[in-house]
Amino acid sequence: MSGFSEHFIKPGVFPADFGQKIQRLRMDREVGDYGYTLTVDPGDAREDVKTATGIVSSIMEYLKAFLSDTGLD
Repeated sequence: MSGFSEHFIKPGVFPADFGQKIQRLRMDREVGDYGYTLTVDPGDAREDVKTATGIVSSIMEYLKAFLSDTGLD
């Protein structure tokens, strides 16, 4: 995550809140994967899916523009 922040969030390519959102998604994923006594609330899981979908969409838009600008599309 620190590399993503350094190269994409700090320079302003993606919004600052992406770091916090990705961290929350990671924590909830770990609860789902390893938290035998903990669970992720279904409402939180739905919100996580919306958050992840938004992040992936933004990254895909960035990559399309990047590839177009470099002639690699």
